[in-house]
Amino acid sequence: MNEATKIDIEKHLVHASFMMKLEDLQKEKGLNKSQLAKKLGFTRSFMSQLFAGTRFINIEHLAKIQRYLDTNVKIEFQDRESIRIKNDPKRFHISYVSEISYPTDNPIGTDDLTRIASGTI
Repeated sequence: MNEATKIDIEKHLVHASFMMKLEDLQKEKGLNKSQLAKKLGFTRSFMSQLFAGTRFINIEHLAKIQRYLDTNVKIEFQDRESIRIKNDPKRFHISYVSEISYPTDNPIGTDDLTRIASGTI
């Protein structure tokens, strides 16, 4: 696997972790995705793309989330040794945010991404 592919995989994992936390916050605030999009000044289409993993969050989006959802965005760094994927990392492909599918039909779902993000895998 080349370096660009590795970086792309990392990008999707970081984004998936963030979007799961945003979805938790959305539910905590009692908002559906359309209401969340409106509150943040995003189109419903853009919000759908964020949750599908075809578009990505940037710093301006983080600022809007922090301001309009009355929360603080915290970015935390962890030792890479504490985060591991048990399957062969050379053989997976990210198809969309909530699932990473392997050529061997061994998917990692949202629960696994949550465990990856929390460092329990």
